[in-house]
Amino acid sequence: MVKLPGYDDWLHASEHVFWSDIARSDHVAQFYQSDKVYFNTLAGFVQQAFSSNENVMMIASESHLNGLEHRLEDIGFNIDELISDSKFIPLDVEEVISEFMIDGKMDESRLNETLSSLYVRAGYNRRRFRLCGEIAPVLLAHGYTEIAKRVEHLTEIANRQNHVCVYCLYPANIFGADSMNLAKTISDNHSRIISGSEEQLPHLLYRNTIKNAS
Repeated sequence: MVKLPGYDDWLHASEHVFWSDIARSDHVAQFYQSDKVYFNTLAGFVQQAFSSNENVMMIASESHLNGLEHRLEDIGFNIDELISDSKFIPLDVEEVISEFMIDGKMDESRLNETLSSLYVRAGYNRRRFRLCGEIAPVLLAHGYTEIAKRVEHLTEIANRQNHVCVYCLYPANIFGADSMNLAKTISDNHSRIISGSEEQLPHLLYRNTIKNAS
């Protein structure tokens, strides 16, 4: 882990070290700039989980779920077997959101129930597990800014209670030039931020938030 020129406040680590040691129990966010970065980083996250005999639950759009499954198949994984064994649990993000959003408003009790049920399901067969998803990013894209921030806050609380790795993926273009405060608020609800630039591949550039800087 070394600092790189041009990234004075960023650290550098291999995917294996980052996902297995550095961020094993962290709430991680990435503001990705391209699908290449999205799928390369996500594939590393999932591969490390499987090699550690951990389950992976992914909550994402249909296109992203399909894209990840194709990437994993290309690497050599049998997706049908992984899903049958509940080692890989793909969920449609819009369906998950519909469990706690009613007429454009969030039911917080339902959200807490949803989060609880997701954690129980992800830990099938008493395995360790990791979560990755797009619930808050999709809410943000739909214009539910305050709800997205609240979801991230409650997810951070759940993460502290369960000590698992939760990885949130935001497209960088969702934050306009006037959204720096929003991006900072989102960042502050995570313990580590991964660079979304292609310059980080094939390793990972990351930084700790202030609360985790020590």
